[in-house]
Amino acid sequence: MRIPIRRGRTFTRDDGADAVVVSETTAAQFWPGASPLGRVFREGPDSRVRQVVGVAADVTQRSFNEMTRPHFYQTIRETPGDGAWSVVIRTVANPADLILPIRDVVHAVDPGLPVRSVQTMRERMALPLWLPRTMAGFFGVCGVIAVLLATVGLFGVTYFVVMQRTREFGVRLALGATGAGLRRLVVGEALRLVMPGILIGALAAVAAGFAAGSVLFGVSAASPLTYIVAAGVQALVAVAASWIPAIKAARVDPLTVLKAE
Repeated sequence: MRIPIRRGRTFTRDDGADAVVVSETTAAQFWPGASPLGRVFREGPDSRVRQVVGVAADVTQRSFNEMTRPHFYQTIRETPGDGAWSVVIRTVANPADLILPIRDVVHAVDPGLPVRSVQTMRERMALPLWLPRTMAGFFGVCGVIAVLLATVGLFGVTYFVVMQRTREFGVRLALGATGAGLRRLVVGEALRLVMPGILIGALAAVAAGFAAGSVLFGVSAASPLTYIVAAGVQALVAVAASWIPAIKAARVDPLTVLKAE
């Protein structure tokens, strides 16, 4: 399952039946501030002695928002022979192609052993993940629409403001300003206007991300790449929105502008 081992190790063939790997929550609850490795505890109605050989990362068993509970792992030799077993197989091939071979192997070991269900992990998780994926898709679409609206609005406002200064640019050109200098001026002013808004928006997004951190899985609430890309896109929109009219303004005939004035 590729559950990370945080401390110690996992099982070896030399381990006795009493060796266990505990979860991080178990280690923190029963041995706070101390190393759990080598610790011994008693478990079950018969006070079975267990010895900790490793600490594994916490995992969720049934749902993403379940409360993390203390638990430990034991060797397969401790698994009861009666009852249902679940076997997880990882493969580099297509998992669906192994369904029939897995059944054949089980029947070869014990022809009377029923195989109740053979599923790929994608199929197994399809139903539990349906609601989170649907909600994530919905909010993802809302996010894309919000980005598009913000981009269009930013471009339109910046473009309009720059075009309103066409006469000013003509006067600057008449007084000796160059086209390159004029473009740098326009783009610099646009960025000075937009960057505070981008910064405030990024800080608000970080705060909202931490507030919603309990429903985020597999992603960080403060992923630097996400905010860098978002800020970069809006900065590029501001540059484009100011660069295009700045080029037009740089080509204005100063005499025409002065006559209009």
